[in-house]
Amino acid sequence: MAHMTGVMTRSLAAAATLALTLAPSAGGPVTAGANPAEGDAGYSKTQNVMSLANSDGVPGRLYVTNQFTVSRGGDIVDYVAGNSGDGSMLAAEYKAVETGKTTQERVKAGQRVLPWSVSIAYGLNGPQVKPSQIAGASGLVDIRITVEPNAAVSNGYAENSIPVVAFTVPSSVSDDITVGDGMTLTMQGSDMLVSGVGEPGKRTVFDCYMNAKNFSMSQLAFVTVQADDTASFVDEVTAVSDRADALVNTLVVTGSASDRKLIEQLTAMRDREQKLGEKAIKEKTAAHKAAFSSYMAHYVGSYTTHLSGSIGSSTQMQALIGTAGELTGDTPMAQAVTDLANAVNAVSAAHEHDGAVHAIDDLIQRIRQRGTSGLADEISQTMAQESTEGATAYKAGQSQLSNAMIPYSMAYTDVYTKHLSELTGGTSAGAARYQQQAIDAANEEFSTSADLQDDNQKVQSAMDALAAASEHTGAANALQQISIQFAGALTSTASTGDAQGGDAAAGRVRYGWAG
Repeated sequence: MAHMTGVMTRSLAAAATLALTLAPSAGGPVTAGANPAEGDAGYSKTQNVMSLANSDGVPGRLYVTNQFTVSRGGDIVDYVAGNSGDGSMLAAEYKAVETGKTTQERVKAGQRVLPWSVSIAYGLNGPQVKPSQIAGASGLVDIRITVEPNAAVSNGYAENSIPVVAFTVPSSVSDDITVGDGMTLTMQGSDMLVSGVGEPGKRTVFDCYMNAKNFSMSQLAFVTVQADDTASFVDEVTAVSDRADALVNTLVVTGSASDRKLIEQLTAMRDREQKLGEKAIKEKTAAHKAAFSSYMAHYVGSYTTHLSGSIGSSTQMQALIGTAGELTGDTPMAQAVTDLANAVNAVSAAHEHDGAVHAIDDLIQRIRQRGTSGLADEISQTMAQESTEGATAYKAGQSQLSNAMIPYSMAYTDVYTKHLSELTGGTSAGAARYQQQAIDAANEEFSTSADLQDDNQKVQSAMDALAAASEHTGAANALQQISIQFAGALTSTASTGDAQGGDAAAGRVRYGWAG
């Protein structure tokens, strides 16, 4: 899908510029002068403030997450400032918390600026363009992300926190990406992960350029964390990302009843696909393993019948040529080839369920964040892209598998011949009696020999490529089903995120960052 970026920014909840006037769902007001209730749990509390921002980086609604890490189980009584202006406190009580608990609330009043500012600019073949103009475009794309301390905030948080940005670009969009200082580029599955780390309290400009085809990118995530070393830095970023992901998964920013109903229906569809996928992949993988073993047994069985004279320690080419003649026609060998091809297609097709799960999950997140406005058109566009990519990638994967099977089969035949020669004393006479023993020995060597791992890996990589291609096909099929089954909900609802919630035309944020 041609998604433009949303941003989640973060700040400490204790920052002086944030008036966190939350009203927890449990509990009631407590007068400041009274003796407040105390829980008996031992715990520490970490607060994160997060915001979903638009495609230019302007933050909207603020949310706070409270993470209670429990060292001694029991009751927790938590207090925050009330919003009545009379010094009252609001209490929330959580009973019998044994390990930990996370709560999430929207900052409903007293919203202030955050200690870091983020701005994003997009260029296409030179000139700067709007986010909507770059989606699906081809040419030289540049992305400039500027992160700097907010001058309106003087609490010192920015000076003691490390800013980080990250996003991914599908490899189908570009394999020629250049990043600026402070940024790194790594592979993450079939995507290129672009990330950058700035310095505490300083303005940082992150630049990224690429020759793009049908440009798209993931959500942009921004986080600032406080850390003294690499290990704590990684831990902080991971923890904040997990909390942000959990927060986004609970939000429906539009507040629309129809959106909530649609999300419930899509969630049920996603969960069904996930269960079907787990079952199908397990069953079809086992069937493929059996078909592969049967194919190799027929292959070397045919090869054995064509052996003549003395058997050396490597493949006898005359026997191999005889085996090749049985690959077509009405022969057991030809049937084994057909069975293996069917098993490959079946196990690959099982991964379509995974693609459906990912597509539906992404759709749910976007509806949560910005409603259904314009979503029908996006689904149609994405469906076409996924279908094309799936078909193209599957054809390439088939070619990759065919090329991988040639050196695998040759290496296997060499190993099989060596063991058969050892069992027969080097003669082809009566070799068929030792066929299964030689197969067992060859299988054992293939599973343990480091020298043969490369041949195994090439076959597995091709199977992985076919599975990934099928995920695209599964995504396209799921989106087509959704566009038909939920056509009314996708076109009749004019819901969008509110003015604070982000640019409805700009896209989604799956997870974002806080701290």
